[in-house]
Amino acid sequence: MPFRTLFLLLFVFLGETLFSQTDPVLMTINGNPVTLSEFAYSYRKSQQNAFDRISLEEYVRMYIDFKLKVQEALALGMDKTPDFRQEYARYVQDFDQASGKNNPENRYLLQEYRDGMLLFAFMNEQVWEKAQTDEKGLKEYFETHEKNYRWKQPGYKGMIAMCHDEYSKNKTNELFKTNPEDLPSAIRHEQETDSRYVVKTESGVWQKGQNEFVDYSFFDGDMVPATGDDFPYFVIAAIRKDQPSFEDVRSAVINDYQQYLEKETMKRLRKKYTVKVNKRLLKRLK
Repeated sequence: MPFRTLFLLLFVFLGETLFSQTDPVLMTINGNPVTLSEFAYSYRKSQQNAFDRISLEEYVRMYIDFKLKVQEALALGMDKTPDFRQEYARYVQDFDQASGKNNPENRYLLQEYRDGMLLFAFMNEQVWEKAQTDEKGLKEYFETHEKNYRWKQPGYKGMIAMCHDEYSKNKTNELFKTNPEDLPSAIRHEQETDSRYVVKTESGVWQKGQNEFVDYSFFDGDMVPATGDDFPYFVIAAIRKDQPSFEDVRSAVINDYQQYLEKETMKRLRKKYTVKVNKRLLKRLK
């Protein structure tokens, strides 16, 4: 939507507010009104970056999702916690001192900050933290969607050790032979007790094309990987895996589970709360 049109509409309706004390309600969420001026203020800010601009329809959807999460945070009493109240009170005090109390946009800025705090609290509790700590849910999600994480070809799990000298290289090979199941602990112990032993390590699970050292060692890589002057030797201590375990793809499962939780949360909130949009008024913004 052209900014000129948006500003003209905003001017008209703000004019109505000043002279007739009315500000059309664009939508209601659980019975709570969102006026045209409030929405227009938020939409105008979102369009300031040319690279992030989205259509009005898409922004309406995102705005409703945002407000639904804020509504649920309020229902859960997240605005009544001591931490929330103290942080918001500090922000209001600092804001008033910096901006003054007569700026007509103050109420929108303060509400925007308050809603942002509530959104963060809600998402952190209901989605982000849960995706990290819900072991039962994560494993069930992995088992249900295991086919999404299957490999088309074998991979390797283990450690890459970059060694300072031949002594460190030989010692790493020795440690791998004697401690194949717990090499990281063996290396840490050796680093703490032997000043001559200097290595830096990287643990992971790799498939072909994901690491040049693994490719060279296990997938017949054509080029010898480049090593730095301080660590010119390397040791690959890894075992072949035909398919990944849950732990092998844990980070990917967490990311997918987080997206799943957010989608399910929005389904629940859209069923729980009534949303009404004045489509006739919305058309005037196009």
